[in-house]
Amino acid sequence: VLPPHSEIELSLTLDPAAAQSLRRTLACAIRSGRTRHVSVTAEVVQRRVCLSQSVLDLGVCYVKVPERRLLSLTNLTHCATDFEFLLPQLPDFDVSVEPSSGTLSPNEEKQLLLRVAAYKPGAKSMLLGCKIQGGVPIGLRVDLTIKGLMLSWEVLHPEDPRALVLPPPAAPHAPPVTAGAPPPTLDFGRRVPIFEATTRMLLITNHSAVSTTYHAAAAAFAAPALGPDDAMPPEAKTFSLTASMAAAIRARERERERTEKRRTRAAAGLDDTASMASTAQSHRLSGSPGDWDRRGGNLPMGATADSVAYEPSPALGDKHESSQPFFSESGVNVAAQKALQRREAALLARGLGAAYEVLPAEGEIPPWGSALLAVVLHSNQWGQYDDTLHIRVDGLPSFSAPLVCGVVGCPITLHDATLGLSMRTNPPTITWPPAPHGSAPTKKTVRLTNHGPEP
Repeated sequence: VLPPHSEIELSLTLDPAAAQSLRRTLACAIRSGRTRHVSVTAEVVQRRVCLSQSVLDLGVCYVKVPERRLLSLTNLTHCATDFEFLLPQLPDFDVSVEPSSGTLSPNEEKQLLLRVAAYKPGAKSMLLGCKIQGGVPIGLRVDLTIKGLMLSWEVLHPEDPRALVLPPPAAPHAPPVTAGAPPPTLDFGRRVPIFEATTRMLLITNHSAVSTTYHAAAAAFAAPALGPDDAMPPEAKTFSLTASMAAAIRARERERERTEKRRTRAAAGLDDTASMASTAQSHRLSGSPGDWDRRGGNLPMGATADSVAYEPSPALGDKHESSQPFFSESGVNVAAQKALQRREAALLARGLGAAYEVLPAEGEIPPWGSALLAVVLHSNQWGQYDDTLHIRVDGLPSFSAPLVCGVVGCPITLHDATLGLSMRTNPPTITWPPAPHGSAPTKKTVRLTNHGPEP
């Protein structure tokens, strides 16, 4: 009931159940009066969102190497719209979208980052769904071909340039026919001289974008792990007369620089070195008793021979050889031989007669790059030492490379500390001085050394 000269507010509600162009007419019936009509129009719009593409072909991908792509999600309406991606849960894949959910402003275009990582080779397809607030869900199909780690093996000659400097990583390429084949045999020969370190070089090449690591060791005659000082063979340049003399020159230059600095400070009056030197000179001229130290030099003023602490003189030994320079070629040679003999004894400490050392025993193989293994045979006993080199590569089954070797020679040698023994001839020669006929027999003692592990 509407009282005279009054107003009333009516509420009209639109329920947009479906997208449509709504056209209606409302009738207002008045008792004892004329009916009034009002036209009602409304455009009911469904929220619509689209991706920049509905099918994404990633092409060739590699195991454990994530692939990333940028996508665009666009709001096609004037209404703010919420979205949320539904990602597949697959055992051999990691799929993510950033951001995976959010709100699109009217007519907004948002950039999305798709990341796909596969862990098993093969051809795959997956479907990603995206829920839209009040709208029809949309989807994205992702196709990709996954390739795994692919390695090839090659035995290099020691004079091969690749054995000295590894080639840089190559450009992406198709694997060669030999990729995937087992490693070749490392044949050292059947007549390797005893005590002679023999090396075979094995080049591992990675024909994929997958970075991996390896670990290699012999099965039966593996060399034991060495300490940090002997882990790597000593470099030849460390034990050279040129390097020793260069080190000596550098040491003299440093001492000369320190002397010049002391003289400069003394001249500037920054210390009492000059006054102590002049005092010592006056004591030396006066010849005052008690002012001479035990070594025949002068003591500082006010000091006595008993109050001064002396540094002990270095005892004879060879502990300084790894850090101090040598001034003779023979000293350099002796130090180098001792270092090599110490390392050789540590490698053969298991007493098996031979040991296969792998340098480096573990490392990384970069994508499209290579790694070089040096398998070194050390021996101190004759015999056949056939073995197997086991190579574990992350992401692939273990590989096995046969090792074939035969060592010849005798582990017993003549000790060179024998009077009259010449090791310069082959075979060595023992000589006696001229003796008169009928003189007493002359004896010489010959020392034999057994370098082998067995009596």
